[in-house]
Amino acid sequence: MSALKLLSSNLDHLRSRFALIVLVGLIDSIICFFVPVALSDFTRSDFSTQHFLTLSILVASLYLSSLPLQYVLRKWGESFASLFASHLRLKYFRHLEQLPATRLLAHHSAYVLSLVGSVSDGLGGLCVEIFWGLTRTAVNLLLFLIFAARESTVIASTNFGILVVFVAVSTRLSFRMVPLVSELNHRRASLGERYIDFATNILTIRKLGIQTFAEQKLQLGTDSTNQQVLKVQAFHATRWFILHFLFGCAYLTTIIFMLSRIAFHGASPALLVLFVATFSMVKGNVERLSENFKTLFEVNTYTANLTAIAGELQASAPRPPATSWHRIECVDLAFTYGGQSKTIRVPNFTLTPGDKVLISGQSGQGKTTFIHILCGFFSPQQGRVLIDAEPAHEQLSGSTVVIAQESELFNISLRDNLLLGRQLSDELLNARLEELDLLSWIQSLDNGLDTRVGERGIKVSAGQRQRLNLLRGLLLDRSLYLIDEPTAHMDPFTEKRVIAFISKHLSSKTVLIVSHRPGFEEFCPRKYSFQDHILEPI
Repeated sequence: MSALKLLSSNLDHLRSRFALIVLVGLIDSIICFFVPVALSDFTRSDFSTQHFLTLSILVASLYLSSLPLQYVLRKWGESFASLFASHLRLKYFRHLEQLPATRLLAHHSAYVLSLVGSVSDGLGGLCVEIFWGLTRTAVNLLLFLIFAARESTVIASTNFGILVVFVAVSTRLSFRMVPLVSELNHRRASLGERYIDFATNILTIRKLGIQTFAEQKLQLGTDSTNQQVLKVQAFHATRWFILHFLFGCAYLTTIIFMLSRIAFHGASPALLVLFVATFSMVKGNVERLSENFKTLFEVNTYTANLTAIAGELQASAPRPPATSWHRIECVDLAFTYGGQSKTIRVPNFTLTPGDKVLISGQSGQGKTTFIHILCGFFSPQQGRVLIDAEPAHEQLSGSTVVIAQESELFNISLRDNLLLGRQLSDELLNARLEELDLLSWIQSLDNGLDTRVGERGIKVSAGQRQRLNLLRGLLLDRSLYLIDEPTAHMDPFTEKRVIAFISKHLSSKTVLIVSHRPGFEEFCPRKYSFQDHILEPI
């Protein structure tokens, strides 16, 4: 199954710990099973003082031997789920980070994150079930059948046959339950998408006065999800009844057989004690195994859905270092968004180090899309992007900064948003902030540069966000800057300061600016314009 394959191929540095915990679980299961066996064997004959001492020592030894093993299981086994889930989430983040932007934009981020969470947490939970459930089930079933065969091959064969039917029916029912659970996951994800959309734009909802509309949409999604929950639970209850009926058949058959051996063949009642005790253990293990089958099929569905979106999870390749380049060339590019008839075309475009290029054109002509093609977010359906005459792949990822028009900040401090892990003195940072007319505002905040900006920078105005985004890009100190409408949300005074800031600090860089504003014409001697979705020099 794809879920188990994903688990085994991504244990990585946790593989040795996983194997050790499985081994500990097996040993502990064997020890626990032999406690009722020991009690049964010692009560077959007259129970003497010597038997009492021997039995007490044996049971105490088994119990004390089990304690450190269960300590290991609880300390390392139960924490393994969180460790592995966190490890898998990080691997998926690295994997998603490297996917083409068109592939990511085809699916709502909340749905993708829901699948990543379901797969990571589901596989982490299955690891714990392997430690506690699967190992005990395998050991207890095997030993139970061995001890049953010592008394009667018929009863052992009967139990084995019922067990096979139990597993087959459980697997079949779990498989049939998967579409129901998959639909439930889809509805939950859709509700999550809607909730995130509304919750992150709650101020917009209040501004427009559409609280009733938003609540109605959320209620519709909630009702739809609840209906599917009831369907899943109804099927689960039916499945539980069928499986417990099968298990009850095995249990009653064994008990009746044991009672007949005691009544008609003079067998020791200890035999009944042994089978009742071991059967109870096996019952709990098999029920847990049945639930594991259901969980496995569910996680398998989540894994398949996530793989369909993001592809197979691969070991993340090291990021290419920033590379020098001498010429970027776009030749006969053509790009069309799915479901649209207009094709964006770039017949010929070149960039050399130090170039300053201004691109203008009406909204919707393809200016931002061209930036996304240049930086590798989008791949054109036709034509080529060449770097020093070689096809472009990841060569520019360490050399390029894209400063988007709709800038979003992380929900961390202003300082961390600007520096992104780099070291810079407050003196130099404050000087740059002053140039962009941001310093007095930041100094007025209670926590200054340590102020958290809220989700997507919601605590900051659009103009402030755009200037912070520009400064963040400049502090990255890359060779190529692709800047989309850097003054779109600014008044004339602030716009002049931003243009002066860009002209001063990016004079030695290669810069491509998309803008309608005439203020950049002096800084950018090369000018292009999109007309009818075609990029042409001016």
